[in-house]
Amino acid sequence: MTLFAAKVRGQIFLLTLVLAAGCAPPPGAGNADQGARYLAAGKSRVQRQDFEGARAAFEQALQNSPNLPEAHHELAMLFDNESQLNSPAKALYHYLRVLEIQPDFRWSDMITNRLNAVKMRLAYDSHPRIPSPAIEHEISRLENDLARLSAELKRLTAENTELKTRLALSAVSNPATPAFQTTRQAPEAVVQQPVQAATPVRAEVRTPEPPAARGYVTYQFQKNDTLYSLGRRHGVDWKEIQAANPDLDARSIQPGTIIRIPVK
Repeated sequence: MTLFAAKVRGQIFLLTLVLAAGCAPPPGAGNADQGARYLAAGKSRVQRQDFEGARAAFEQALQNSPNLPEAHHELAMLFDNESQLNSPAKALYHYLRVLEIQPDFRWSDMITNRLNAVKMRLAYDSHPRIPSPAIEHEISRLENDLARLSAELKRLTAENTELKTRLALSAVSNPATPAFQTTRQAPEAVVQQPVQAATPVRAEVRTPEPPAARGYVTYQFQKNDTLYSLGRRHGVDWKEIQAANPDLDARSIQPGTIIRIPVK
């Protein structure tokens, strides 16, 4: 009787365990509501274009409910969008997880199409792009045009700078006259000897007129200038420039030196 009672009590205990196991919630069921809340929060952040915040919310939803296909689907769309998180490899993973968890997911057809598109993106990104000969020729032509235009821009900039410098120097040296206006010295008056009445008439004596003085322009010596190049530029002999600047040593003129250049 005692043995029979013990068997009965054992069977009752096992039945109690089975019933308890059947009534207990499945593993993770207590976190399902929390996962749904994170899923809703992530969708709200997507609408506000807070994509990193949405990603964090969806990943938190998966931590609470790992088999939540909607969370995988939302993450896949974020990673599949080039203007959002843009990661084809991660998008591929989450699309596959949706179909693995729930093959009859309500957007399974769309997911299948996106899987093919993502695979093509991954294949395209993993292979180097080889341009066609026509594209290479066009690129070469554009590079040559760019180099030519850059050189032309430098030349024009240098000419513009030199012109501004010359105009500024001319305005300083001749403030009341136009730039580069030639200034000439007036010839001396003719001196005549008076004729005395008591002396024999003599021929009028005139002093010779000095040659008309030449005008000058001032110039600021630039790097790579020489007296010879300045003479050619202004149409005078370099020796005339040297004569107009007697204190100037032609072999050691420093850039910025102000010199005088004769004008014909």
